[in-house]
Amino acid sequence: ILVEVRGRVKRPGIFTLASGSRGFEAIRQAGGPLADADLGSVQLARPLADGETLTVTRQDLSKAPPKKHGRARRHGNTRPRSVARPAGGKLSLNTATVTQLDTLPGIGPRLAAQIIALRESRHGLRSLDDLDAIRGLGPKRIDRLRPLLEP
Repeated sequence: ILVEVRGRVKRPGIFTLASGSRGFEAIRQAGGPLADADLGSVQLARPLADGETLTVTRQDLSKAPPKKHGRARRHGNTRPRSVARPAGGKLSLNTATVTQLDTLPGIGPRLAAQIIALRESRHGLRSLDDLDAIRGLGPKRIDRLRPLLEP
């Protein structure tokens, strides 16, 4: 298949990839992301189609929330407030990255990593209710996430 990669990558252009290739493979063919690339703007694990264009946008750090007083985060607080969502407005549990999940209310990097680990161990999640297997994600928190997530 032919895929065009644009935006914040080292070598934008048109690349020939094997049928069934994923977004991360196209970005790798383009030399990888630049330092200011927002990989959360691209579904890295989604299979690509012939003739598709993949655009990697620039991180918008101007929208970072103000730093919290109290316990300091180890790597600073530069998370974006929101993440680009698909047309339906919901993130897919089965394709979202740690960066994307980390932007959800009540989900930090640790819970985001646990969600991805659960997804990989089960070869995908069929329902948001599958998240109750993660300690710290009870029914109330899952219900608050329902408008933002889809299986």
